[in-house]
Amino acid sequence: MGGFSLILIAKQGRNQKGLCFVPADEPSCEPGVYELSFGESRLLADIRKSAQVFNRMIILDSRVFTMMNCEDGSEISLTRICDDLPICRELGLAVASKKSLDNTAVADAISKRVNDLQEDFDGLVLTKSQKISLERLGVQFTVGFLKPMDDGNLSCRLRWSSLEKIHLDPALESPAYNLICVIELGAAAQIKDVRQSSVDGDSISVSRHSAAIELLRQIELGYPGYGTGAQFSGIVYSEEVATYPMFDTETGEQVETSSLHSGSILESFKNWVREVASTHGRKSSNPGAALSIAIERALSLPDSSNHPTIVVLVSSGTHSSGPNPLKTVKKKTENKSVPVLCFCLGEDSNRDMMKAIAEYTKGIAVEITNMGQVSMVNEWLMEWFRDRS
Repeated sequence: MGGFSLILIAKQGRNQKGLCFVPADEPSCEPGVYELSFGESRLLADIRKSAQVFNRMIILDSRVFTMMNCEDGSEISLTRICDDLPICRELGLAVASKKSLDNTAVADAISKRVNDLQEDFDGLVLTKSQKISLERLGVQFTVGFLKPMDDGNLSCRLRWSSLEKIHLDPALESPAYNLICVIELGAAAQIKDVRQSSVDGDSISVSRHSAAIELLRQIELGYPGYGTGAQFSGIVYSEEVATYPMFDTETGEQVETSSLHSGSILESFKNWVREVASTHGRKSSNPGAALSIAIERALSLPDSSNHPTIVVLVSSGTHSSGPNPLKTVKKKTENKSVPVLCFCLGEDSNRDMMKAIAEYTKGIAVEITNMGQVSMVNEWLMEWFRDRS
């Protein structure tokens, strides 16, 4: 039942202690924890049955409704995740002002009236790195840590009466940065060894390619530098390398990098990756050739851009054709600084190669073996920038 998605029609309910209700006679939806999806919005929520709900409808908790960015009548996709989750006893939240106020001062003010948050959080299913905006306070919370939590989904259920500690810290600000994305699409990327969930005791895994798409979505949602002049370039590879086509808005000529004026360019790149994946899916992996182009593009950006440049490599680490990727990186970056931040996908991936590249370029190597970890990509990027400064 784990991979099956059900589509129901949304209707806003009241504050229902986090519960969302479906018809009592809905045969494809048993009570449990589900991932709810609408557009780019995804979150986990508790589903229960009710005889008061009309056919093909879902009555969403009012806070879930707001976080889904949906309307009455929107089509919500439901995918079963698990039967139950741990109850949260310790919660850490990063506080960011949406009114250009000092984050430290805002966090301190809220900490003095922390019980005022009960109405906003009680009953919700929370996931690590989840963002929750409260317009009445003019703030955005990011879930920093949950204790205890489900290790597979990095989630737990929050009951205010069971909560023993709440930590409120000011959110750290990440700098705008030039982004060169390198995504593996060969046969190795099609292997299903990234755990998504465990339903009724059965482990469910998705392809490394699916995890890469979700990672791109998370970067798109969390990128801090839209409209600052920061540059972007996208590359995919199997045994062959393909570059995301971009064009100068004035001359119409193809360019290697383009300004990150909004999230639309990352969304378009993500969709393009989906489209071209079928032409690469049975081929070997040549990361060396892709990294060669990525580093050349990173080094071509002028120093006047005033933004640091990073290469984000999303790969299984498989090297089955082409030049040795580590030797390629060493040759291309000799006496130059181009950090390569490696996100190594899959339980059976080649982590040694990714770690070696990250170590040589002073980047990071992050192992991703379950989909819950993917939501933390922006947190890892921010921590790397903080440690580097």
